[in-house]
Amino acid sequence: MLTHEYGDSLFEFLDDKKNPLDLIKTHLSVLFKNAVKNPQTSLWKILLDDLLSAIRRQTKAKLVDGRNSVGIALGRENLAYVSTVERKLGLLVDTVAKETQFDFSEAQVAHVCAADSMAALAFSTSRCGYARARGLSCLDGLGPTIGLAIAVIRLNDWVPEVRFEAIRCILRLIQNNGGPNGGLAYDIAGIMNLLLENRRFSRISRPELSAIQSLIEYPGVKEALLRSFIYGESDISKNECLKAVIKTGTFVEILPDVATKSTCAYRRLLACRAIFSSAPPSLDEYGVEAPPFDLTPQRSKIIKSALLDKSANVVLAALDYVLSSKDYQKLDKYTISHLSKRHEPSLQIRIGSLIDILGN
Repeated sequence: MLTHEYGDSLFEFLDDKKNPLDLIKTHLSVLFKNAVKNPQTSLWKILLDDLLSAIRRQTKAKLVDGRNSVGIALGRENLAYVSTVERKLGLLVDTVAKETQFDFSEAQVAHVCAADSMAALAFSTSRCGYARARGLSCLDGLGPTIGLAIAVIRLNDWVPEVRFEAIRCILRLIQNNGGPNGGLAYDIAGIMNLLLENRRFSRISRPELSAIQSLIEYPGVKEALLRSFIYGESDISKNECLKAVIKTGTFVEILPDVATKSTCAYRRLLACRAIFSSAPPSLDEYGVEAPPFDLTPQRSKIIKSALLDKSANVVLAALDYVLSSKDYQKLDKYTISHLSKRHEPSLQIRIGSLIDILGN
C-alpha cells in the first residue's frame, strides 16, 4: 500500500481503484476532452466531484485538497525513484493526449494546467517544453512532496525557459512554506538525496544552484532530516538520503544521533561506518564513499553504543574498527561481558580475538 509519511493513505479511502496512475489517467482524460471541446471553459470541478464520489462519505473530510489526493497517493517512498515516476507520468500524458486528440496548443495546455495542481504536476513531466513550463507555473500551493521533487528535476531541464520556471516555482514554495498544508522543511528533507545529487547535473548553473542551496538552507531542514532518519523502519528514500548526506558531507553533524538513536539498524550501520572511517577507506560495500569529515570527538561514545547494539552488523562494524585501530581504552567490563554473550557466528571470532588481546 502506498502511503504518505505525514498524512493518510489515499488507498484506505478508495473502494476499488488501487492504482494512482489509473486515477491520473481518468483525471487527465476528462480534462483533455474538455480542453479540446472548449479551451475557454474549465470544467474540472465535474471531474473532482466524480473522483470524490468514489470515496466513502465519512472520509471525505480527511482530504484537505481533493485535487492533490492523487499526488499524495504517489507517496514519499517513490522519491527514491522519482525519475522513474516522472517518466511514467510523462508517458501517461502523451498516451491520454493521443487518445483524446489533445494537440498541446497553448490554449489547451493553459486550460488543463489552470484546472488543478495535480494536472499541472502531470504536465510538468510532458515531452512538450511549453507544457512543462506552464505546468511548473501552476504548481503554486502543491502539497505533496512529489511536486517539489519534480520541480527540482526540472532545474536540469534541457529547455532554459523550463529551468527558469522551475526556479520560480521553488522560490514560490519557499515563500509560502510549501503551500496551504505547510511543512516545507519535511518535504525538503524527503528529497535531500535528489538535491545533493542534482548539484552535479550538467546543465545546472548559478541560478539553479542558488535555488537548490536555498532549499538546503531552509529553516528547520536539518532537524526534519534528523527526525526522518531516527524514526520509522527501513525505507528506501530515507536510506538514499542518508547515503547522500554521508557522501557529500552535508549535515554530517547529525550522524552521531543517527548512529545511536535511529530505529532502523541499516541507518545506524551507515552512520557508524561513516564515523569510524576517518577518511578513506571507502564504504563501497554499502554504496557510500567515506567523506573527508572528522567526527573523532564523538567516536568513543559511538563505539560503546555500537558494541552494545542489537544488530550484529552494527556490532561487527564496531569490532572491526576497534581491532584495526587498537583503541581498547573505552572497553569496560560490562561491554566485554555483554559481547561474550553474543552467539552470532559472524561475531564470535572477532569477540574471541578481542578477549584474548585484553587478557594479555
